[in-house]
Parts: sequence; structure tokens; C-alpha cells
Amino acid sequence: RRPEKIAMLVYLAAYLLRDGESLLPVAQRDGTSLVLPNLIVSEDQTSSTIKPQAIREVFYADCSDEDVTLGEMLLAPEALAPAVTPIHITDERFGRVPRVYIECLQDKVVPVPLQRHLYAKLPFSAEKDLAPVTMIGSLPLILTVPASLPAKSVKDLVALAKARPGTLNFASPG
Repeated sequence: RRPEKIAMLVYLAAYLLRDGESLLPVAQRDGTSLVLPNLIVSEDQTSSTIKPQAIREVFYADCSDEDVTLGEMLLAPEALAPAVTPIHITDERFGRVPRVYIECLQDKVVPVPLQRHLYAKLPFSAEKDLAPVTMIGSLPLILTVPASLPAKSVKDLVALAKARPGTLNFASPG
């Protein structure tokens, strides 16, 4: 509601929807995601979760057994309404917020071809506008910052965030 307060949105292997789109139809465009074939919808059709035997493969790839166990304990059914409700965004509001997209090459939830489709119309160049900082997570995920930001390591980024509280934003897939 206040785009002037947001410096930049960073999407990490996330669903970047356009005006009038909803998540489920967009997710169905790519038949390689492991989510839809492993989805369990509640009897009342209001929530969903993932088949227990598929949790590691879908979400935790090469994580340790300890991390998978913790992840399984933290998983909870998700409401379906947001997945089927079209979003409404406008160029004059949301369109003014700079956006970047971080591709995750081994993501099993939002596969690479779908990621590329989602960010194809963003007004940025991954080669020119992003600089690698470090590799994080087990997918592997990559932490990046705009090339213009004076952070060349995670330590630099943390120091910058502490020096400029409330001015840096981030996003994650969950």
C-alpha cells in the first residue's frame, strides 16, 4: 500500500505474478514442479500439504537428516484461497517498485523454466544489475545484491544492514 517505502523487492525462486494472475494456474503451466503431483488437499478443500514421503525431495533436496526432520516438524497445511485468488497490482503503485529475481537452478518447487517465464518482463539485467555475494542453502541458493550496493561479502552486507536499518529488504520462498 506504500510503494514509496520500498526500495526494492527481491524474489528468490518465487512466484512473480502479474495483474489478474493467481498462483495455481501459473504453477500448472510447468509440469515439472514436484509440488502439484505431491499435493494433498484437505477434505473441505480449504488447505493443502505435501505427501510425507515426498517432503525431502520437494523441499529439502540434499539437506541433512536433522534439517529435514526440523522442516517436517515446522510444515503446516497452507490455505488454498491465496493460491486461487487473482492479485491486483497497478503500474502506478506496484509497478514503480524496482524488482529483481534470483534464479535457483535446482529448485523443485518453481522449476527453472517457470522461474524464467516469471521474471522475463522485469526491467533489469541479471548480468549488469546483480553481483554475486555468496552461496547459501542447499538448493543451492545464491545471495545477491545490486551491483551498485557497496557489499562484496556477507560480512559487508550485514554491516550495511546494521548501518542502514529499515532501508534494505529481502524476500524468500517461504
